[in-house]
Amino acid sequence: MILTHPWLGVGPGNYQRQVGPFYGQVPNATGPAEPDIQNLYLVLGATCGLPALLAFWALLATAAAAAHRTGRPGAAAALAAFAVAAVWHPLLVRGLGLPLVFVLALARHPLQEKASDGPDPV
Repeated sequence: MILTHPWLGVGPGNYQRQVGPFYGQVPNATGPAEPDIQNLYLVLGATCGLPALLAFWALLATAAAAAHRTGRPGAAAALAAFAVAAVWHPLLVRGLGLPLVFVLALARHPLQEKASDGPDPV
């Protein structure tokens, strides 16, 4: 599907409607659409195109690098775990978008020095 529409994809929300012919069968239109069961990268590349997929990878990579630079190994580990788990599940479709935003913000937020509680020592 990505190769048929590499620049713009098939459009957000159209993955399930378009995926049937790529499996060699027409999807059942009589029932509700099945949830996305592919990996996040496949779903993102197919629906939004390769430029969006590359931009998403760059977002994750630069945020992980920023977390490493600012000394936040927990944020870097969370981003790495998200990136690996996204191979098997479209995590953004599963509602993990907001927690991802928080981890991205934490990764990029600079560390602040602790302010002293009293006057400067003489």
